[in-house]
Amino acid sequence: HRITYILNPTNVGAGESRNIGIRHSKGEYISFLDADDIWNKNKIETQIKFMKKNDLKITHTTYKIINKEKKILGIRKARNFNSVDELLKSCDIGLSTVMLKKEILSKECSFPSLKTKEDFVLWLKILQQQIKIVSIDESLVYWRRLDTSLSSSIIQKLKDAYKVYNHFMKFNVFKSSYYVLCLCFNFLKKTHR
Repeated sequence: HRITYILNPTNVGAGESRNIGIRHSKGEYISFLDADDIWNKNKIETQIKFMKKNDLKITHTTYKIINKEKKILGIRKARNFNSVDELLKSCDIGLSTVMLKKEILSKECSFPSLKTKEDFVLWLKILQQQIKIVSIDESLVYWRRLDTSLSSSIIQKLKDAYKVYNHFMKFNVFKSSYYVLCLCFNFLKKTHR
């Protein structure tokens, strides 16, 4: 009775599907869980306690990267983000690790219609409101890396990365291209650690 299942009549994409879920939600806190990922049993409890104790509006956690056999491939350590500039060159926030207060979301501050990088845009919008994104350095999520997942499409990621900077951040062509190169470099650096 506590679960509401929402079926979109057509495929509206991940970002808009999340927006629909948010609009239907009744709770104070919102958290996301992509189909490929796994939460630790104590994730929600740990995050809510931490957020209440420290009066926070948004947090994210450290997470482990696993393959389809659940073998651990790596770990992404969460860190604090106090400004847009700190996040621009590398989106180091795992969507399934995030918990935020519903009150910070609005029509203007929501997921855009992009095939990838839609969460990156939302984190930048939140930082533009001078809301700090605080880290919990505890691994509470397993993020599954699959070759067939949408996030593995490099061409799509590059197109959407350019849109993040050019369309949403309103950067010119050169500045947008520079940040796309930074994003690529940091991605390659992370995958070869």
